[in-house]
Amino acid sequence: DLFRKMVRVAGCDPDAIRMVDPGNVKLEIEAALMGYGLCVSSEMIVRKYLADGSLVRVDCPLEMPGHYWLMSQRGPLRENVRLFRDWLIALCEPLSYRAEDAPNANT
Repeated sequence: DLFRKMVRVAGCDPDAIRMVDPGNVKLEIEAALMGYGLCVSSEMIVRKYLADGSLVRVDCPLEMPGHYWLMSQRGPLRENVRLFRDWLIALCEPLSYRAEDAPNANT
């Protein structure tokens, strides 16, 4: 599975560690902050902990594509919704790639 592969790439033996899913991102981050282990999370969520040194990034060169959808009612977008959409697209652009450029897109 992908998580076990990530653990191996990070330099750990998945069979030698206990994997626990508390079912909540906040609890996962709190456990990592308390020193209980490795946490897989979005950089945007843990950015402040990386910046203040509470957490450190473990290099794990795996592509983990995700998909996000922005949805609204049918019809023209209200101005504030359009502005939010444009801001969100600009924010995510550096993290995004076109489908044809995706890893393993042609396999």
